[in-house]
Amino acid sequence: MINTVKIIAGLLLAAVAQVLALGFAGGGHGWVTAVFASLALWVFLPVGFVFASPVRGYKPDRKGILLTLTFIGLISDISLGYATFSEGMRYFEKAFAAFAPWVFFWLAVWFSWQILNLITLTRGEAVADAA
Repeated sequence: MINTVKIIAGLLLAAVAQVLALGFAGGGHGWVTAVFASLALWVFLPVGFVFASPVRGYKPDRKGILLTLTFIGLISDISLGYATFSEGMRYFEKAFAAFAPWVFFWLAVWFSWQILNLITLTRGEAVADAA
């Protein structure tokens, strides 16, 4: 049941991020990179929420999955930055000028699963060190 709630929460956040990204794109005259990056959130938010447990830490059999998600997150961040610069910073700046609070919210959603993942890994290692 708890995993179902996490999956639904991840999908709802992905939907919100996708709608915001469509607004940022401005019919192709804005920050289009966010539209493509948001597609990844449909997978990474639910999966990240299911495997992350920042309060309890990770189960030993999930460490490989968490490390893989951490690596994918790093590659995704680099790709987002590269695509934004390749597209032209003026498009990001236009989106930011028009929708600054929503751009911050989109970025918070983008980084949320990665931050939860890192907290979970840190908690798990701290518990393992104490034992």
